Amino acid sequence: MPPFERARLLTAVRRRCKLCGCVAIVATLVLSSCSRHRSRAIVAPVAIGRAEMRTVRRPHCIACGSSGTELYKDLPDRLFSAPGTWTIKRCDNKQCETLWLDPAPAPEDLGEIYSTYYTHDAPHFKPLSRAKIAYLQRTYGGDHINLGWVEKTLSMMFAMRVRRRMEVDDQVFHLRKTGGGAPSVLDVGCGSGQALMLLSRLGWQAVGVEFDEKAAEGARARGLDIRLGSVEQQAFPSDNFDAVTLSHVVEHLPEPMHTLQECHRILKPGGTLVLLTPNAVSLGNQVFGQDWRGLEPPRHLNVFSPFALALVVAQAGFHDIQSQASPSGADRILGTSADIRAARRKHALVAPTRTNKRVGRAMQILEMALSALGIQKGEQIMLKARKG
Repeated sequence: MPPFERARLLTAVRRRCKLCGCVAIVATLVLSSCSRHRSRAIVAPVAIGRAEMRTVRRPHCIACGSSGTELYKDLPDRLFSAPGTWTIKRCDNKQCETLWLDPAPAPEDLGEIYSTYYTHDAPHFKPLSRAKIAYLQRTYGGDHINLGWVEKTLSMMFAMRVRRRMEVDDQVFHLRKTGGGAPSVLDVGCGSGQALMLLSRLGWQAVGVEFDEKAAEGARARGLDIRLGSVEQQAFPSDNFDAVTLSHVVEHLPEPMHTLQECHRILKPGGTLVLLTPNAVSLGNQVFGQDWRGLEPPRHLNVFSPFALALVVAQAGFHDIQSQASPSGADRILGTSADIRAARRKHALVAPTRTNKRVGRAMQILEMALSALGIQKGEQIMLKARKG
């Protein structure tokens, strides 16, 4: 699910103050053995009042193996009131700068941190505007698409709406259909299936994997091909998909390398991997610090920089890696960060304000300018890579 959609849902939820229980996207993950740089030893439980959560130590960076320095300490979950307080470390490698939780929730207790998380079942989809359809077809539909002058004009007008255009580009993962056939795409953590619906409309043979049973049921009700569980559990054939996508999923995974290696296995030679995830070196993190929306302890276990994410993807076997920061969705992410800061200072949940929304939009414009200068300060990372 794109970051702007997550931020919008968060805004709607925070107005209600309290949520019903729901299942997390990583609640059903089955973790494999520990890797060479991380310890899985259970340490002292974190006291949370009415219950306890076990934790595991993670002293080294998952991307480069370096040690880390405490950046933020004793952070509660200010969004959904998951139990415990948490420490975030930053990698001592100045090129890497990955952020991670240490300690992190133990694999056995991952479900606890999502007990009040918002559901992946998105609100009712609004009908697509004629301008949006024209833009998608002209930009991503392939060379065989022939549009009339009206659709071409509408497409160009839509492209002028920069913020909206970036969000739509993310919704289809910047994937342009080539050739006259129906290429296959797998969306890992597909949520309610919005991206799959758009890709299907553009001529892709779209399949989704989703951990949340309710979200999977909702997507299936829309006629989509959705598999329940993790991508590793599906046992897809090797060399099976033309593209594999993960939108704001990799930061939730305790062992992202295993998932990325599986994505590499099931991609066809020359196939494309697309990742969207928060940017650890974003302007929002610099300005808002512990209140930055992208941190989201304890659900975001690893928050990468563009360099670090490219390093992990390369270790999984991918080539031709393009990893860059993007200001897409920054207005909502930064506006929500301002709301979180206001709530912390007032020791209460506050409703989103017009002022904070304006702050988010102004900072997004600044991020756009920095991106044009090649400065990697956007709120999310957009990574593309290929299987050799």
